[in-house]
Amino acid sequence: FNLGQLAAGESVERQITVVGMRLSDDFEAAMSSDDVGVEIVSVEDEGRGKMLMLKFTMKNAGADGVLKSGVTLTNGPSRMTIPVFAKPAPGA
Repeated sequence: FNLGQLAAGESVERQITVVGMRLSDDFEAAMSSDDVGVEIVSVEDEGRGKMLMLKFTMKNAGADGVLKSGVTLTNGPSRMTIPVFAKPAPGA
C-alpha cells in the first residue's frame, strides 16, 4: 500500500480483497513498525473472499524520507504480509 504523504495523527483508508477458502470475518491486522498504526474498519463478503477496509494512521511524522513497513493480516492459521509505504508531511 502507498499511503501517500501524511502528517502526525492523519489517517487514510485502503481497501483489499483477500481470496481464500473458509475465511472467517475474524481478521487481525498488525504493523511491523511503530510509525504507522492500522485498524480494520470493516470486513464484507466478496465473491470467494473477504473485502477489508483498513485505516492507517501516521503516529510518528518525525522520520525523514519514506517510511517502509508492512501490515500483517491474520485469519485463523492463514497469514499474509503486505508492504506499506508512507511519507511524513514536511514540517509535521
